[in-house]
Amino acid sequence: MTSEPRFSVVIAVFNEADNVEAVTEDVLRAAAPLGQFELIYVDDGSTDLTANRIRALRAAGNSIRLLRHDRRCGKTAALITGITAARAPWIVTMDGDGQDSADDVPRLLELGWAGETPSPLVAGIRTRRRDSWSRRFATKFANGLRQTLLHDNCPDTACGLKAFERDAFLRLPAFEGMHRFLPALFQAYGHRLVCCPVTHRPRLAGTSKYSNFGRAMVGLPDMLGVIWLQRRTRLPRRVVTQATAQMFETGNFVDIRFQDQPRYLQPAGIYWLQAASVSLLSAPEDRDVWAYRVPSLIGATLAVLLTAWIGNLLFGAPVGFLAAVLIAVSLILGVEARMAKIDAVLLATVLAAQAALAKIYLESTADREPSLGWVVAFWLALGAGLMLKGPIILLVVFGTILLLTITERGVAWLRRLRPGWGVPLLLLVVLPWFIAIAVTSNGAFFATAIGHNLLGKVATGQQSHGAPPGYYLVAFALTFWPGSLFAAVAAPFVWATRRDPAVRFCLSWILPTWIVFELILTKLPHYVLPIYPAIACLAAAGLLSPDRKDAVRWAMTLIRAFAALWLVAGIVLACCLPVAAWLIEARIDLIGVLTALAVVLLLIGTLMLLQYGKGIRAVACAGTAALVLFASVYAYQLPHLQAIWLSPRIAEAVARARPCVRTIVATAPYIEPSLVFLLGTGTELTDVKGVADHLRRDPACGLGLVGAQERSSFLSVLDAAHLVPRELDHIRGINYSSGKWLELTLYAVSPAG
Repeated sequence: MTSEPRFSVVIAVFNEADNVEAVTEDVLRAAAPLGQFELIYVDDGSTDLTANRIRALRAAGNSIRLLRHDRRCGKTAALITGITAARAPWIVTMDGDGQDSADDVPRLLELGWAGETPSPLVAGIRTRRRDSWSRRFATKFANGLRQTLLHDNCPDTACGLKAFERDAFLRLPAFEGMHRFLPALFQAYGHRLVCCPVTHRPRLAGTSKYSNFGRAMVGLPDMLGVIWLQRRTRLPRRVVTQATAQMFETGNFVDIRFQDQPRYLQPAGIYWLQAASVSLLSAPEDRDVWAYRVPSLIGATLAVLLTAWIGNLLFGAPVGFLAAVLIAVSLILGVEARMAKIDAVLLATVLAAQAALAKIYLESTADREPSLGWVVAFWLALGAGLMLKGPIILLVVFGTILLLTITERGVAWLRRLRPGWGVPLLLLVVLPWFIAIAVTSNGAFFATAIGHNLLGKVATGQQSHGAPPGYYLVAFALTFWPGSLFAAVAAPFVWATRRDPAVRFCLSWILPTWIVFELILTKLPHYVLPIYPAIACLAAAGLLSPDRKDAVRWAMTLIRAFAALWLVAGIVLACCLPVAAWLIEARIDLIGVLTALAVVLLLIGTLMLLQYGKGIRAVACAGTAALVLFASVYAYQLPHLQAIWLSPRIAEAVARARPCVRTIVATAPYIEPSLVFLLGTGTELTDVKGVADHLRRDPACGLGLVGAQERSSFLSVLDAAHLVPRELDHIRGINYSSGKWLELTLYAVSPAG
C-alpha cells in the first residue's frame, strides 16, 4: 500500500461482524486490478465483534484501515469520518451487509474517471432488488416522492454504491441523513448525475438496522431540509456578458458559447445588442461591464415610456403618467435595468407589441381601420422579442389576443392584424439567424433551447427554482413594490369597470400570462415582469377615477391586510443591507441606517395619506421612499459591502500578482462565471486536481485559486508533483450565488529542490 492510493472504498458498519470478512474479500478481489487503493471501515459504535474481525483482517496484511466511533452516530456521520480520513482523491461507498457487489466498483470508477469537469456523481441503481416486498414498496414510494419534490432524476438514491470525488463531497453541507440525498445535493452544487445499473444481492447475515417507518420519520424532515438547501443554493448563471465577449474574440456572432461550452438557452438578440453597446461605448478588451448593461438600461427606459403611452391611449394622459411612475420605481424593473440580462429589453419589445395591439383593438371597437404603421410595428416587435427570448413574447401577446377574442365573442377584429403579410414579415426578422444556428449547431440549439430549457421549465423546477402555484401572487407585494399597494387599492375599481374596453384589454393582458406562469413549475420573480405595466395602468386608473367608490367591508379588510404586508416588505427591503453589513462585516453602516429610517417614515406617511383619500400624494410619498432607498442601495450600500464582491477582489489580486502577460488562473471551488469575464476566457473553472494540473503544466506563469477546505488535498497533489506552493494573496468573502463563506488563497508554484 503506497501513500498515494487512486481511490478509497469507504464502508460504514454497525454490528456486521458476520459480514465483514466476505465483504472485504469481495472488495480486495474486485478492486485490485484498478491499481493502488485503500479500504476504510468506519465502525459506528458496534456492540458485537465487528471491530475485532476487521482488526484480524487488517493484521493479515491487507490494505485495510479501521476508524471507530465510541458510540453510534449514524451512517452519515460514519461516512463523513471515513471520507475525511481518506487519502485518495476518489471515493467509492458501499454497504457493509454484503448486498452490494464489489464487481460493480470498476464500472462506477470508469464513469467517474471520464475526465468531465466538474466531476460527476456516479450513482448505482439496483436493477433487481433482493429485499422483502414491503421494503421494495417503501423504497419505490420514497423514490417517487423524493423525485417529485427534489427533481433529482435518480430512481434509486438509497443504493449504497456510489463513486465521487472526495473534495466535491466535502464541499456539501453536512447533516445527518445527507447520504440519502446525495444526487440532489451534488446536482445543486453543479455536478452531473450519472446512473449505473448495479447488482443487488440478498443480505449475507444479520438483520437490517432500519425499519420502513423509522426511515420515513427521519427522511421526511430531512427532505424538507434538502428542499430548503436547493432553494438557497443558486449556481452562478451570469454568463451573458462572457458569451458576448467571446463573440468579439472569435468573430463568430452566430454561435453562442461560454468558454468551450455551447450556450443554447435563447437566441442571439441580447448578445448582439450588448456587442453593439460595447463597440460604441467601450472596447471589447477593456471588459467594462457597464457597457454590457446599457441595453438593459435603454430597455427599461423604453418600457417606462411605452407604459406612459399605453396608459394615455387606454385611460388618458394623467393615468399614463402615473402608470409610468409606478413601473419606473418598481423593485423588479430597477433590478433588471442594472443587470446585463435579457428581461428589461424583452419588456420593451413586449410593450411595443402590446401598444400596437391596443391601438388596433381600440380602433376595431370603434369600427375603424388602423394605419398600416401600427400593424408593421406589431409584427416587427414580435420578431424582435422572438430574437431575445424565443416564444415568451408570443405567450404574452397571443394570450391577450385569445382572451380578447373570447370576451368579444368574435374573431372579426383579428383580420386588422393583417397576418397574411405580417407573418412573412415576422419570419423575415427571425429566420436568417435561426437557419444559421441550425446549420452551425447541427440542430443542437433547438434540442437544448426548446427540448431541455423551455419544456424542462414547464415540467420541472429547473436549477432549483421550482415553486407551487400561487408563488407570484405571494411575491407580488415585494416584486412590484411600492406599486403593489396601489394595485390592491384599485382592485374594487377594476372589478366594477371590468367590461370597459380599456380595462378589458389590461385584464386580457394580465390573466392568461399570469395563470400560465403560475402553472409552470420553474419560477423566478422576473418571469411575470411583462404583465406589470398593465397592472400599473389599472392601478393608476383606479387612483384617478373620479367616481371611485369605497369597497365592501370584506374587500377593505383584505386591502388593509395587504397594506400591512406591503409595509413589512418595505421595512425588510430598507433594513436588509444595514443588517447584512453588521452580520457579514461587523460594522455599522450609518448611511444604510439613516436610509432605512427615512424610508420607514415615508412608508408610514404613504399609508396615512391613503387613509385620508389622498391617493396621488400617497404615490408621490411611496415613490420618494423607493428613490431614496434605491439611490442609497445602488450608489453606496451595495458597493461598500465588500464581502460579497469576490470576483472583482480576486481580479485585483491577480492583477497585483500576475507573473506573466499570458497568465491563466485555475480556480476551485469558486466557479463564478463573472470571474471568467474579469480574468479572461481561458480561466479554468475546475476542481483541486485541475488546479494542480494547471500549475504543473505552467509553473512559470500559471496561478491557482484554492479554497481553505481544499487546501490540504491541493498541497498533497503539489507535493506528489514535486512543486513548492507560494501563497500570493488571501481573499475572504461570501459567494452570493450560494450564500457560503469562502476563504480563498491565490497560489503560484516553483519546482522543488
